[in-house]
Amino acid sequence: NARTLSSISIPRLEPEASAAAAAASCRPTSPRFRAALRRSSACKQASKAMGCKACDKPRPSYRKGLWSPEEDQKLRDYILRHGHGCWSALPAKAGLQRNGKSCRLRWINYLRPGLKHGMFSPEEEETVMSLHAALGNK
Repeated sequence: NARTLSSISIPRLEPEASAAAAAASCRPTSPRFRAALRRSSACKQASKAMGCKACDKPRPSYRKGLWSPEEDQKLRDYILRHGHGCWSALPAKAGLQRNGKSCRLRWINYLRPGLKHGMFSPEEEETVMSLHAALGNK
């Protein structure tokens, strides 16, 4: 199957053939090519032929959505007892079904002990207004 544009002959690949060609040209050392391989439909065949370890690993199922009070308590207790250390390893150690980024953001934005909740005090509001008048929207 070839189309001719003026004097150039361009071979046309079928969708299955192009996915297989992408998988066959996958270089295991390049993350870009590994990502393309994972997205392709020929990933299973290529992983068997080439031994693609990224595709053979089972993907962990992370919980998404709202945090329950029990999850908040587990995260708070673990971090106060052991410190946060490596955020990507923390959820498994704390017994949570979340990813590390979710735990880090939950701790930083909601659960830290020194975090102030509620309305601004009149002094804080006056400081913000005076700084905005002096500096503008920066």
